[in-house]
Amino acid sequence: MPGYAPHPQGMPAAAGAGGGAAGQTMMPGTSGIAHSPVLQRLAAAGALPPAVTHEMQRSVDMFGALFDTMHAEKSVSEGMRPFFQQLETSLIKLAMADPEFLASPAHPAHKVLNTLDRISMVAGDDGKITDARLLRLMSRWTDRINAEADKNPGVFEEARTQLERVVKPLLHERAARVFRLQEMCEGRQRAEVVKQRILRDLLKRLENERAVPNAVIELLNGGWRNVLLIAEMRHGVDSDEAREAWQVLQQLCTWLDADPTEPPTTTQIQALLQQIDQALTQVCADKFAQDRIVDQLAAALLDEGKSQHQRTSVAARLDDAASEPLSEAQDNLAERLRVGDWLQFKSLDAPLNLIWIGDQPPVYVFANYRGIKKLDIKRQDLLQSLEDGEAQWTEDLELPLMDRSYSAMIQKMQRDLLWQASHDPATGLANRKSFFRSIRRNWLRSQTADSGYAIGVIQFDISKPTGETAGVEIRTPILRDYAQIMPTLLPPNALLARSGESGIAFWIEAAGQASAQAQTEALLHALTAHPQEINGNRYRVQPAAGLAWARDCITPEVYYDNANAACARARESDMSVVQYDSEADESGVLALAEWAHELTAILASNQLSLNCQPVAAAADAARTPLYYEVLLHPTAEGERSIATRDLIAVAERLQRITEIDRWVVRHVLQWMRAHSDTLARIGGLSINLSGQSVTNPLFLKYLQAELARGDLPGDKLIFEISEADAVEGHAQTQLFMRQLQRHGCRFTLDEFGAGNSSYTSLKSMKLDYLKIDRALVREIGTSMIDEALVRSILETGSFLGIRTVAGFVENEEALAKLAEMGVDCVQGYLIGEPRPLETLA
Repeated sequence: MPGYAPHPQGMPAAAGAGGGAAGQTMMPGTSGIAHSPVLQRLAAAGALPPAVTHEMQRSVDMFGALFDTMHAEKSVSEGMRPFFQQLETSLIKLAMADPEFLASPAHPAHKVLNTLDRISMVAGDDGKITDARLLRLMSRWTDRINAEADKNPGVFEEARTQLERVVKPLLHERAARVFRLQEMCEGRQRAEVVKQRILRDLLKRLENERAVPNAVIELLNGGWRNVLLIAEMRHGVDSDEAREAWQVLQQLCTWLDADPTEPPTTTQIQALLQQIDQALTQVCADKFAQDRIVDQLAAALLDEGKSQHQRTSVAARLDDAASEPLSEAQDNLAERLRVGDWLQFKSLDAPLNLIWIGDQPPVYVFANYRGIKKLDIKRQDLLQSLEDGEAQWTEDLELPLMDRSYSAMIQKMQRDLLWQASHDPATGLANRKSFFRSIRRNWLRSQTADSGYAIGVIQFDISKPTGETAGVEIRTPILRDYAQIMPTLLPPNALLARSGESGIAFWIEAAGQASAQAQTEALLHALTAHPQEINGNRYRVQPAAGLAWARDCITPEVYYDNANAACARARESDMSVVQYDSEADESGVLALAEWAHELTAILASNQLSLNCQPVAAAADAARTPLYYEVLLHPTAEGERSIATRDLIAVAERLQRITEIDRWVVRHVLQWMRAHSDTLARIGGLSINLSGQSVTNPLFLKYLQAELARGDLPGDKLIFEISEADAVEGHAQTQLFMRQLQRHGCRFTLDEFGAGNSSYTSLKSMKLDYLKIDRALVREIGTSMIDEALVRSILETGSFLGIRTVAGFVENEEALAKLAEMGVDCVQGYLIGEPRPLETLA
């Protein structure tokens, strides 16, 4: 974030938490500002107070982060940006004098910024405002604020009052425009529905006609369907006008029969043609086309050799604009689209608001911030744009500016901290912890059934021209260079990570050991051929690689250690590649193929049991359970013995995790039905679900059928979904949650902090709990990065009204720290050890 270094004490809500002596320690006006760009700007303007407290500095830095985010994310339109820049100094001083300004939506200054942003709806598509009256009004009030804010804080309230008088009519105008657009789209869709019904009626009424004269089909496609449409929409389906329009078609088919029972007279033909010509005049803009249709009908009716006229099946000739089928990915995108969404198109400067979704035809209508229609796009084209990245969801522009900017700032800080926690800052590569997580994820999602995988570790011996070993100042830029070129030398799905002081690890798919060896040798050859020269000095780089090949990636840590050991042997023996023999050093985990049969046996013989662990309020000294999390425990012994995490990993790889989830849900529901008295006393039971189950429509139907029986309180059921699964299948997750929330079920987003959920996606999911990723909780007392991440998560939860849960709380120090930080709920061995579910009764 430009000009902002995240403070380890967290987010704005905690800005005043530095109380006591430390919070009030005074810093000289010329010291302590070197690390605060905002204070530097204030000093340059000659507005820096003689003494600045730590609390004031935190508040000012947070304001700087917020303002920088506004500009970086283009939250403020081009036309409004000068006014915001003019107000910056006054607002910085206000943030120093009144830190609550940033956190309080009710603060007059807060409202002034939101109101100024609303005025930008009069801007053109280029973001510029041309209304001279509005420009003068905003200039007058920004000048007054700058002149009076120090001595007259009430000037913000005066400005808000005057500016809101301008904004309210603008908002009403926008709402009216959107309403008119929606009405127009509604009318268009009603007409299309009638058209489709007319088409179905045509096919039904003419189904007995094996072949219809081409002249009748030309009449239908040339305008008579519109005659039917107007008659039915204006006068009704059962009106005389509609019946007469349908009778014209029936009469034509009867008279044009090759052997009519009662041939029409010339007078009857003339009357029918006049009726057709008069009706077509109302719907046919092309007079020549109308005359041609009438002439064709006249020739066909007056020709005695009617059997010689060409005839066609009516279904084969009637124009039917059928929509193209959607792919699975497009269907997911279509399900995610909602009226009210804001999308940014690369070809347009400003985001657009989706105000209408049509079914017939499938079309999406977008308006700009002013409520003016800007885009009318077919479903297939929009979904293709979303797939290609030409369009993407963006923040809701109808939210107040400060809310949008605040959430964007939190997300950016969280993204930055997450990146720092999972990457090596010197090379930009993933660290080993993130590397192993990505390997498991890629392996679980791999569509290659009969393949294998290899983890490699390359260590680079880097020497100076004199033959001496190069130091870190040389190793780092060389490793950074290799980190940039290696993705171009490996398959697209390869993964990379930093390995030690002078190494890089990689993961690739390889059909066998020979394939892994060949890919690695080709990689080393390309790296060796790539010269390394820094400041005119050529450095000698000698790479050595170790490989570990396996058919699965259940334990990438083990394979990494094997590859690392092989790499050490390669360096010692002056060999370029040494491959570790994984078959000879089997770690004891059964092969994945064998577990397919074992998993069936475990489920069939119910060799699983359910434990439960309490979740309590962090501030509750009595640790009274709020609810219990249900934990799966395999009971198979002997050769079938397996840890829970390995069982789940195997089941997911075999695409059978839904069977386990269904087993858990079935047994939990059985327990709930059998122990209604106990259920009434506890807050509920929380069940972990996999992403495969959440996106499985049959699993959802199973749950809906169970809840529809009406003998279970839905609010006693809490479902936990991991952040990674929720983000990957966002549309299906929303559908799943929406359907079960109708029964009162609650939802927890598990492992939060390990993924990259956006503010918009969190808001749309309507969650009840955020469970902080266990990796962030375990070292909360010693890791400043983990603490900062947790604080940002707490801010996100507080901002969205979602309660937070911290698991793996195992000592009093961690509990005290989490409670002090504001975590709502805690879980872990300190709160209560897992125990069999049956013991709750």
